[in-house]
Amino acid sequence: LCGFKDRTSSFVFYSCHSLRTIKLQIALEEIGMCAFEECYSLQSITLPPNVKRIEAHTFKYCSSLQQVNHYHFIESIGTSAFYNCSRLHGFQISKKTTELGDWAFAFCHSYEEAEIPSMVMKLPDGLFEGCTLLSKVTLPDHIKTIPANCFKDCKSLKDINLPESLEVIGAGAFRNCYSYNQVVLPQMLREIHPSAFRFCN
Repeated sequence: LCGFKDRTSSFVFYSCHSLRTIKLQIALEEIGMCAFEECYSLQSITLPPNVKRIEAHTFKYCSSLQQVNHYHFIESIGTSAFYNCSRLHGFQISKKTTELGDWAFAFCHSYEEAEIPSMVMKLPDGLFEGCTLLSKVTLPDHIKTIPANCFKDCKSLKDINLPESLEVIGAGAFRNCYSYNQVVLPQMLREIHPSAFRFCN
C-alpha cells in the first residue's frame, strides 16, 4: 500500500525489477509518467477507483503484467502506457475513456479482443501494433481515420468493422494481418495508403 495523497511521482518505481504486485492508496487520482516502466516482474496491480489518467509509458516493458484491476473509470491512457506488456489479457478499455495515446497497447501479445469506446474521437498511430493474438476489434461508428500502423502485425485479426464514416486508411494500418481475408470498404472512403494492406494473404 503506497501512501501517496493524490498522484504518484513520475519514475517512482522505474526499473524496480523485483516488484511483483502492488495496491495503491484509495485517494490516488493519477499515476505519473513512467511510474512502473521496466518493472519486469510486476504481475498485477489494483488501481484506486479515483484514478482517471494513466500517463505515458506508465507500464511500458512490464512484460509479466497480466492483470489490472479497477480500471473502469480511466478517461485517458497515454502514449505507450502498456507498450510491450506481453502477458496482459482481459483488459478492456473503459467506456469512460476519451483519449488513447500512440502505441498505447503495442506489442501486448496476449491481448485478444478490444472494443474502442464511443467517446474516443480518433485512433492513435500504432495503437495495437504487434498484438499477435488480437482477433476481434469493434470500432465506434464515427471513426474517420485508421492511422499508420494501427493494426500492423496483428496476425490473428479476423473480425473488425470498418465504420461507414471511415475516410482514410493510413500507411501500414493492416500490414502483415495474415488472417484478415475479407474487407468491406465503406462508401465514404477516399484514401488508402499503398502499404495499408501489404502482406495480407
